[in-house]
Amino acid sequence: MSFPRFRRFRRMSKWVNVDFDSGAAGSSASGAPSASSNTQAAAASSSPPPPPSSGTSAPPTTAGGNHRYGATEHMHIDVGEPVKQGEGMHAYISYKITTSTDRRQFQKSQFSVIRRFSDFVWLHASLCAQYPGVVVPPLPEKLLVGRFSPEFVESRRRALHLFLCRCGAHPEIQHSDHLTTFLEASDDALTHFKADKAKGSSSTSSGGGGNGLFQYMSDTVASISNTLTSTTFLDKLKTNADVQVEDIAAYMDALEPIIQGLAKHAHGLTKRAREIADGLFEYGVALTLLGQSEENESLQTALRYVGSCADALSVLAAEHAEKEVLLFEEPIVDYIRLVGAVKAALIKRNEVRQVYHSAVADLDTKKAALAKAIAKGSSHDKVQSAESDVSK
Repeated sequence: MSFPRFRRFRRMSKWVNVDFDSGAAGSSASGAPSASSNTQAAAASSSPPPPPSSGTSAPPTTAGGNHRYGATEHMHIDVGEPVKQGEGMHAYISYKITTSTDRRQFQKSQFSVIRRFSDFVWLHASLCAQYPGVVVPPLPEKLLVGRFSPEFVESRRRALHLFLCRCGAHPEIQHSDHLTTFLEASDDALTHFKADKAKGSSSTSSGGGGNGLFQYMSDTVASISNTLTSTTFLDKLKTNADVQVEDIAAYMDALEPIIQGLAKHAHGLTKRAREIADGLFEYGVALTLLGQSEENESLQTALRYVGSCADALSVLAAEHAEKEVLLFEEPIVDYIRLVGAVKAALIKRNEVRQVYHSAVADLDTKKAALAKAIAKGSSHDKVQSAESDVSK
């Protein structure tokens, strides 16, 4: 089942097809209206608005060089052709990702792959783990009910397109081997890459390396006094950068409920705009059918004409509602996701900061114990044990 890029505006669940020129009427529950007027046909054939971004401009790409991120290499990513795969509980939507680039990290200059939403979730989690403290572009939320509706599929496609464009334009994330493999590897190669990374992550956690270091530092925090990790203790060690980060965190905490309230009102406006379009459509249908029942020819013509005008207005209202969703509601929802991504990065930084200061305090305690053992002239074994604790 293929999902074309959604352009048809939503109407009522049951369609009443009316030919406003000839007066012929019929009903259809198939969910697809007939081209009942010239205005409707023109609206259906027109091209859709561009995908929304975090602002009013187009999504960030590195095509032709992106001065915002300092990128000079060409890279264009497109997410399209959503197709339903499987049936029942195992059904999912796959997306075709086409990339055009001249970056050296890729083997070809143009290539396409098929990915599903779970692959995007893996990429996002991998980037968060690979770049702790970096604001990783957010993903759209999961939806259990109505996830195969054309409106939701197209909305998710736009959000996934924006996610990959932001990753490709990010000064650090664009060099990730996870992103490179995600964009150009075959299904089998991606599966093997995921398995290798999972094995490497588990072995690193049990041995040395970056994740193992974080695990060791976390264990160190758990082994020292709680007073060392108290807010008072950390406040004494604040730097100017820490103060700036706290100001940003406080700003984000205050901004989030404001944007959430704005998104709620925006959704109400777009919902009302859709209802107005539906009401105008039904009003036009009612007038046209009423005109068919009139015996007076002039009254019949007048009612049909007013019904045709109402139908044309419903098309304009539906187009307006769709543009409100694309250019107003969706960017606000994207801002909420971005705020969440920033807060997650700040939380990660604060966790690492606590781990670092706790480890430094633990090291100072061990050094003091070593100096005390040497000053007291303790036995060689005790001094050696204290030196071993310091060197760990």
